[in-house]
Amino acid sequence: LSCQGSRYQWFDGTFEEAKAAAGSKLIFLKFYTNTWPSCIRLDVETLRDSVVQAFSNENFISLKYNANEEIGNQLYKEYNCQFVPHMLFVDSKGNEVDRIIGFISPTEYLLRLNDIVHKRNTLDDYLARYEKGELSADIIAAIAIKYEERNDNDKAIEFYSILIKDYPNPSSEYYKQGKFFLASYEFINGNDNALKNYVI
Repeated sequence: LSCQGSRYQWFDGTFEEAKAAAGSKLIFLKFYTNTWPSCIRLDVETLRDSVVQAFSNENFISLKYNANEEIGNQLYKEYNCQFVPHMLFVDSKGNEVDRIIGFISPTEYLLRLNDIVHKRNTLDDYLARYEKGELSADIIAAIAIKYEERNDNDKAIEFYSILIKDYPNPSSEYYKQGKFFLASYEFINGNDNALKNYVI
């Protein structure tokens, strides 16, 4: 994609100071741990990319937090994060716009960043399209997945259930993901046979 840049520009201040300084920019919160391989790979391969750095400097105020340290862990929990690296994008009021979980290549990352900056293919975008009558397996699955990423299990269940009921296609990856999510949730909540029934 491009040559490796030097260092990513991180905001030297608190989250509250970043919100006050953001203006029309979004705030990017990167949650990491020092030893998890995907976090190291994200830093080395993606965040050192010069095009990623230029786009990020123009559009975001960027902060990084160790998810195991006090302040980082507090924000990590506040936004219902799960897994690292966890990249959260919020507005100047702290409202979530979108998130990316796990390692992502520079090319894919830039595509996602462009969507996030333009508020495309975010949860709010998908919900608005759904409410305007854009009903399809793709839209409903996207909403369910966004809720699952936010650890909002009740809403994820609601939309995965709609997907399975209204778009029953056992060969679809979305359908399989929904069935697995619902079975896993039942299993976690005491139904020992839920995953057995899913496998069968």
